[in-house]
This record gives sequence, structure tokens and C-alpha cells, in this order.
Amino acid sequence: MSKITVLWRVILTVALIALLPLSASAAPKLIKLGHGNPGVDILHKDASDEQCFALVFKSEVESLSQGQIEVKIYPANQLGSEEEMLEACRLGSIQVAIPSEGPMGNMFPPVQTTSVPYLVSSYPVAYEVYDGWFGKELNEALIKSRGIRILATMDNLGGFRNFITDEPVRSASDLKGLKIRVMGVPSHAEMVKLLGASPTPMAYTEVYPAMQQGVIDGLENPPGVVYTQKLWEIADYYVLDRHLFSTDFVVMNERFFQSLSGDEKRIILEAAANAEIAGRASFISRQPAMLEEIGKRMKVYVPTQAEMRSFKNAVRKPMEDWLRRNIGAEWFDKMLRAVEEAERELYSY
Repeated sequence: MSKITVLWRVILTVALIALLPLSASAAPKLIKLGHGNPGVDILHKDASDEQCFALVFKSEVESLSQGQIEVKIYPANQLGSEEEMLEACRLGSIQVAIPSEGPMGNMFPPVQTTSVPYLVSSYPVAYEVYDGWFGKELNEALIKSRGIRILATMDNLGGFRNFITDEPVRSASDLKGLKIRVMGVPSHAEMVKLLGASPTPMAYTEVYPAMQQGVIDGLENPPGVVYTQKLWEIADYYVLDRHLFSTDFVVMNERFFQSLSGDEKRIILEAAANAEIAGRASFISRQPAMLEEIGKRMKVYVPTQAEMRSFKNAVRKPMEDWLRRNIGAEWFDKMLRAVEEAERELYSY
């Protein structure tokens, strides 16, 4: 073999070795993010907390990583139902999902303690609980037992769930005998039962025909759902009893998170914290205008203090007993303590 041939082989080998890192860096790591709401622009009037989070998270991750991590958003249930996306995230076929407390509570029952009726009084209290020691312990338990981590929490399309009916409901007694659609979450069904109504688990896609055909007499949803889904087309009354605070959890597959470098983990956490601010603000800032629009199309009723006591008295104690028996006293007592501490921290004067 001539010296020239050997020289060229050496040059080619060195060139190939030099190019290998460049080839590797040219392919960014991919994060698939799935959620169930429309994929509209962040300034669109129907932009959900999920979509606002997703858009800011994508922008922040791709900017902070200088394009080394790509976030691809799959809105409007393109990757399946909430339950299917959550399971896909747990298994690692997608990296990020944004389920509500319903699917989360079915997958990890302690999450159901976050839906104690009439316990959380305000958005600041809810976020103080999630951002404090309770949220940290819940996250650690999820990582250990289910292999997913919580990146952020937000109110689910306005947070506080309220009753939507064809008949006026001003107190717990008015719910007696009504068939109320609920998510397939045992704690939600038990709450409706304790209020004297008949809980009817049903996929949301079935709600419109079910109301029109009299299969159900009502449902319960936060203001953002009423507004974006135009529920005034199937019901006449919206009762602002604020019985549950509904949460969206942004979760990431833990194996994927641990596969990242230290700098990349920091980018994910920083981007999620910034996106969480956008997600939380999305409906709080627009809720007054939404309720005004809803009020033009259906009767919005705010129960008096005495009427609110009738709701609370019907469910609080028996619901606490049910949660202790079925979910466990440990997590329920933690949630109670976290809320009490948040109330004192925020409203002591």
C-alpha cells in the first residue's frame, strides 16, 4: 500500500470522527406533548390552560436549549383520550401529558384527596397547597410508584366546578333525584350521591345527546368548559357553588427526565415553571368576561351563605369518612393539613 493511500485513509478516518459529534448534535431530542384541548394560538379567546402551557413550554425549552431539545405539541386528543395519553406517558411512548384530576386520581388514588368537596376556598389556597410540601410529597410518591413526575399544576379551565342543570338549584335539596353526569372518578360520584342526586359516569362526548334526550338532568363543570363548549345550548342554569377545585397536572415520564443531562433537566424545570404561570393565568384573567357572556345565555345563580351551608353540611363529614376508608387516612389528613396551613399563611391578619 502506498504512503499516499495510507495518508488518505488517515485523513478520512479523522474527518469521520470529527463529524460524528456534529451528526449527533444535529438531531435534537424530541418531547411529544399531548393534551385534550384545541390547538389554537395563545391569544385566541378559547386558548385553554393546557394549550397556553404547551406553547410557552415549547418556546422556552427550544430557546433555552438552543434547538437541542424539540417540543412537538399534539392538541385536541390527537394522541388519544386523557386516560390513554396518561398511560402512554407512564410507559414512555410520549414524554409529556396534561391530564385532569379525574384520570390522575384513577391511576394514583391519593390524587382524589385533592377533590374534597368545598374544602379549597380560592385559587391562591389551591396553588399554595400544590407549590408547597404537599405537592412535593405527592410528586415524590408519583415518581416512585408510577414513574411520572409532576412538572406543573393549573386550574382545569377555570378550576372550580359548578352544577349545570335544566332546573333551578339553590340548595342541596334541589339536587335530590336529579341524574348528574360525572367523570368516572369514585370520589366525584360519591359526592353527587351524598347531595341526593344520582351520579351518572359518562364520557364527555356523550353529554350533549344525553341532555337533549333526558338521559341526564345536568352535569358539573368549571366556567371555561361552559363557555368554550357552549353548554347553554343544552341547559338553562349555572349554579356557582364551587364544590370542587379541578386541576390539570402536567406530567413527564421519569425515565426520560433522568436520561437528560443536568443542564437539560434545569431547562425543562425552568421552562415548566414559566409555562405554569401562563397556564394558571389563562382562565383566571378571562373568567369575569366569560361569566358575563355565560350570564347572557343562561341563568347564573350564586347561592347565599345559608344555601352554601346546606351543600357543605350534606357532604363534608360523610365525604371525609368515605375518603379515609377508600383512599386512606394518611393522604387525606395531609391534604386537610396543607389546606389549613395555606389558609393561615394567606389570610391571617
